[in-house]
Amino acid sequence: MCSEPVLIAGGPLPRAGFECLESTAFNGISTNLETVLHGSNLASASKVTTWFGTSYLNPIFGAIIADTFLGNYNTILVSLAVYLLVRSSFISGHDH
Repeated sequence: MCSEPVLIAGGPLPRAGFECLESTAFNGISTNLETVLHGSNLASASKVTTWFGTSYLNPIFGAIIADTFLGNYNTILVSLAVYLLVRSSFISGHDH
């Protein structure tokens, strides 16, 4: 009896890999965010604090919406649509 190996997408190794990538991205952005922002130190610090708060609270709000109203996949699709709309508005607003 020959069986093929089964790759588990939700296993511990892929989860650890995604967690490592997420942590690297978060720390890379947070380290350089204040130096990239222009303006006074107070304004830059305020923007960094807002970014940290948003980064920590978004998963909680997403979990509540997913578990209560939309389900996992619909929440991901709605989040993607909101992200693309906000991003396109920022890109079109920064054209020189």
